[in-house]
Amino acid sequence: MEIEAVITGFAGAAIISSFEQRGEIIYGSISMTEQGVILPFDVEIYPPYPFQFHDSESIRFINKELIAYDHINGDGSVCVHTLHHPELSEKLVLDLNGVRHWIIKYYINGQHDANYEHIVVNHKAINGQNNVFLFTDVDYTFKKGMHGRFTYSLLREGNWKKEIYTTLLVQKFKINGYQPVCKWSSAYHQIKENEGIFYFNDTPPVENRRFTVKSFHQLEGYFSQEFLRTLDSVRKQIRNAKYIEHIPLLLGYPIADSEIHWQAILIPINEFPNYGEKITGTNTWVGRLKEQPILWTQTRNSSYSYFFGRGAFHPKVTDAKILIIGIGAVGSMVATTIVRGGAKDVLVVDHDLKEPENICRSEYGFIPGLTAKATELSNRLSAISPFVEVKSSEGLTDLFKLVINGDDTRWRDSIKKHLDEFDIIFDCSTDNDIAFLLGDLDLGGDIFSLSITNHAKELICGTKQNLYGWLRQIFHQFDRDTEDLYGPAGCWNPTFKASYNDIAVLLQFALRHINYCYKESLPVRHFYLSCTEENQFDIKLTQF
Repeated sequence: MEIEAVITGFAGAAIISSFEQRGEIIYGSISMTEQGVILPFDVEIYPPYPFQFHDSESIRFINKELIAYDHINGDGSVCVHTLHHPELSEKLVLDLNGVRHWIIKYYINGQHDANYEHIVVNHKAINGQNNVFLFTDVDYTFKKGMHGRFTYSLLREGNWKKEIYTTLLVQKFKINGYQPVCKWSSAYHQIKENEGIFYFNDTPPVENRRFTVKSFHQLEGYFSQEFLRTLDSVRKQIRNAKYIEHIPLLLGYPIADSEIHWQAILIPINEFPNYGEKITGTNTWVGRLKEQPILWTQTRNSSYSYFFGRGAFHPKVTDAKILIIGIGAVGSMVATTIVRGGAKDVLVVDHDLKEPENICRSEYGFIPGLTAKATELSNRLSAISPFVEVKSSEGLTDLFKLVINGDDTRWRDSIKKHLDEFDIIFDCSTDNDIAFLLGDLDLGGDIFSLSITNHAKELICGTKQNLYGWLRQIFHQFDRDTEDLYGPAGCWNPTFKASYNDIAVLLQFALRHINYCYKESLPVRHFYLSCTEENQFDIKLTQF
């Protein structure tokens, strides 16, 4: 057999029991010798080998005696991730080398990774339903022994692999009259709340360093007597509750870099694990815990740093107060992009109604039908990020029009004061009147006036300095096609032709350029992007 030949030829490896195929899986046992240390492993090889299956290796090296070491899974298998190779013999050599490196690093040298490795939680569905608690940061310092109530809300139910996944948001904690609130945006704090229990300790609830305990009895020394009395009072309060089968218990503990993690247990309301026991010869009672299996359920850290950990805009964007004027094709795409990039404070402005023909090249959906652009986009932005505060206005641009040529300076001063509250203004209205007003008010924040020419040949970005004058000048330089515009039947203002893809390519380039300038502390000057289909496709940046 090819597998045995490779193992026999690998230095330090030996076959303990021959490999044989039972059903679809190949089983065998080997030993690995390194620096005088000999470790046995049961080996299981699955049909996809040498390829991965669902991002997991399809070979396992198992020794349950090693379960206390780093990078050992709950079944005792070594967590080995090696390079891809399509040939079985070459892949097996890579995997054996992976086991050897694990033995040296973690077993012989006893190393621990600098990055925190989460404990292994054996969570299971209850009657086909999985509960997942999402938590985020709070402005509060938890200490060992703290306990109390917490509130949570139902976010949504979904499905995966024919099972129900119920997502729940941790909302706030109740501690001795103080209620630290989780840092979700205000939209998420409006959802109806339910109540659970929490306990905080300075260590995770584990055995063998990394695996959650299986029985409540193992937590007797983990909980304080005061908490067990609280647990008993909760039991008495809800024992006759209707429509509730379980009450959640959050267990918190600190991890690397002063971060807090929470695990969750579901306690059946008709089967609480605690009871009282009288100390012999005294009138004193102590709280005890039964040998009752723990129903662990899933949690996810959804704090801002995790949510945007894979990529965010520069803090000059994410920490800015941002105004977006005009939320059609360009403006709606600006809004969703900066919110996916971590923006926290956004006001979207548009007087218009979303029509079916707006959908193909902007960030709207067919559902919910005809509705105000400002309302639908606000809801979409809140659905994208639980950390953005979104406000909308349908009438702000109408007010702009009133004050452009008005004699009442008080209105003009009021508009200027309001706009000066924003650190960044994206004007995507393609309205010369608004560009004139923004340029004339001498505002303190940055201004980016974004527009797309017909067929998306160019994207133009005017900035604060001489905004109106530069925009008029640059548009006169381009050969503006006024014949081949989109104008359906009826009374309609013709608009430029370009697909969602056409617009997105140029707009994302422009936003990346703006973000780059912030990152490198460079001034963002007027610029335009021009594209040509020569050499297949090129985008050229021209700055002024």
